[in-house]
Amino acid sequence: MKPFAKGFLLVSSAIILLATALFLFFFETTTGFKLMLRALVPAKQLPEFSVEKVRTLPLRWMELTSPRAVVLLDGNKTEITADGAGFQMHPSNPFKAPIFWVENLNIKSRAISISGAEFKIGFEPAQAVPAGFGLISIGNLKAQSKYALRDIRGIITSIDPIVLKPVEGKFLDGAFKAEITYHPKEENLVVKGVLTDADMAEFGKIAGDQFKNSKGRFQT
Repeated sequence: MKPFAKGFLLVSSAIILLATALFLFFFETTTGFKLMLRALVPAKQLPEFSVEKVRTLPLRWMELTSPRAVVLLDGNKTEITADGAGFQMHPSNPFKAPIFWVENLNIKSRAISISGAEFKIGFEPAQAVPAGFGLISIGNLKAQSKYALRDIRGIITSIDPIVLKPVEGKFLDGAFKAEITYHPKEENLVVKGVLTDADMAEFGKIAGDQFKNSKGRFQT
């Protein structure tokens, strides 16, 4: 074999080995993944991040085990934890936007807290589910320290702002069917819908002194 061909093979092999090593470091080790994330996201926006395990199948999927993060949005601190998170590429088109998923997501900020959430979402309509961008379920959602919702199930029809429609759950010990809109930057939550068989005593806790001795059930 000619010296040029030998040199070309050696250089090509070295480049392939280096690329493979870098890929395994950044996408298969927690240290490499955190270094990559730090390079992409400014420390002032993501002051804390950790992950227990990182697994990747190139052009197919990535999975994070027990990610933990503190995010600063417009100066407001948001704590985020989950049992697992990741993405999966389109089975026949790897260049199409991926579908993201999260298991047992917990979010806590000044104005809102979410616990026991799971979702599957894509960046294109009908990519994750036929009726919208994705599906979501939330065990408990508390806003502005007094509005508590639970057992929420809904379809994500918009991601900017986040819109769940239709959505069903429990509020004031009653059942509701509604549309929920959340603007993350403004930390603003809007709920529009129908509430049935709610507890007036629970309603009195958030409605003011004129309802503080309310009793019975109501629909609205």
